[in-house]
Amino acid sequence: MRSLLLLLVAGIAHASPPAILPPVEIGVGKAAIATAHDSYTATEITVGLSWASLVPYSTAVDIGLGWLGSYSADNMHDASGVYASFAMRCAERSHVRAWFGVRGELLYTEERGVLGLAARGSLELWRGVEWFDQGGGVGGSLGLTVFVDAIVREGQTRAVVAGIGGRLPMFAAK
Repeated sequence: MRSLLLLLVAGIAHASPPAILPPVEIGVGKAAIATAHDSYTATEITVGLSWASLVPYSTAVDIGLGWLGSYSADNMHDASGVYASFAMRCAERSHVRAWFGVRGELLYTEERGVLGLAARGSLELWRGVEWFDQGGGVGGSLGLTVFVDAIVREGQTRAVVAGIGGRLPMFAAK
């Protein structure tokens, strides 16, 4: 794994112009969604900045800001927007940690804006990475996550999402 990171950083370092890839957390899940009128499934995607992705050591909290998209098969229930999240580490052993968190959402559909609140439980396999030289570097945490979300959104909408995710550290190149 370290060799792959070094190769990636070396490739970025020789590219021009200078570049920074911020520390991100990414998630993809399958949602079962129920409204007052019907039910459907959707794919939910999150991409955002994350404190726990930035630091190469264990942290008790994770704060995130990002984008969320929810896409149904019929495209009639699609929504996307922004989120802010806060999670606390509830358990850790070696390179495995468990998180419990909350997320506030502001989504937009074709018709209106929608507020939402989500609770997330997740289990993560992670490793801190730090490598810097004159050409650039990598700093933060790599991670692989499984998660379950319970979501309440405006309009009597309820959802349960199960999915996988990942955590990428910050990459920088001169």
